[in-house]
Amino acid sequence: MPPVTPTARPLYSPADLAAAAATLDAARREWERYGLRSVSDEDVEVERARVEAARRELQAVAARAGSRVDAVRYRFLRVAGTLQQLFGLEDRFGWVVAVLLGLAGTVAVAPAVLLFRPPAGPGAAILVGTFLLTTAAGLLFVLGAGPGGLTAAADRLGRERATDRDRVQQLADEVTAGEERLGRLVAAHLAQAEYREAVARHRKFEDLLTGERYQLQTTDWRGLRGAEWVDFLARVFKLLGYRVEATRPGQGADLVVHGKGRRIAVQAVGAADAVGPGPVQAAFAGKTYYGCTDCLVVATGRFTDGAVEAAERAGCGLVDADKVPALIDGGLL
Repeated sequence: MPPVTPTARPLYSPADLAAAAATLDAARREWERYGLRSVSDEDVEVERARVEAARRELQAVAARAGSRVDAVRYRFLRVAGTLQQLFGLEDRFGWVVAVLLGLAGTVAVAPAVLLFRPPAGPGAAILVGTFLLTTAAGLLFVLGAGPGGLTAAADRLGRERATDRDRVQQLADEVTAGEERLGRLVAAHLAQAEYREAVARHRKFEDLLTGERYQLQTTDWRGLRGAEWVDFLARVFKLLGYRVEATRPGQGADLVVHGKGRRIAVQAVGAADAVGPGPVQAAFAGKTYYGCTDCLVVATGRFTDGAVEAAERAGCGLVDADKVPALIDGGLL
């Protein structure tokens, strides 16, 4: 096994747990502003769809209420109804009103024709055309008035327009209220998500800082020697998911660990001084004796250049004091 390179990963401390607790408390207070209401994604989407439907209806009704065509039609029906009453005509003589309107349109255009003085033929054509067009337009409005006469049709159209204007205001209020509800719902959903995330983070730190890994990380392992250092490493490898086997004294390995498709002969060196090539040779011998796939030397100190060269030749992994935290944190194996 070639020399391992540590993966730098931060170790957690009680300060992280305290910060997570403060974040959790703040997240809960924020969620309490919305009554600790549980809001799902579906709730938000349903409310958003309701608001969008109200907006679309508002646009349609507002377009109808502001229609210039309906405004012109209303005024035309009013004028036509007045003419009908003025001449005492019954509803079945509505076409007479259309003719009268045609005449009125022709009279209105006549001054302009006289002012520009076109030849007799074109001038008469203009007047006749105006009469026919105005009469035709009048017939369209009169014949489409429906039962009840022209005045009744004008009243009916006026009521419809008034209803539409009232509906526009009602829908505008509904959209405003819906947007406010949607805003509160989205804010409650976000506050809920942040609270749940804070809970998960707090639990994570609780588990980390009360679990085996944290106990190992905070142990003063640099001062361990002999059997204490071997026992400490046995706990580390068990934490990492390996099974630990006992070894015989003098057979070149303090531990044999296996799992994850590997079988490793481990030499544990608890020493403050620099570690030479001897433990590397012992680990390699243990690898052969116990039929391991890899060998590893874990020390509380540093390795000499000779130990590094021996490890490279033997394919033995080295973990010095700087790499032990990464080993415990799962960043090496």
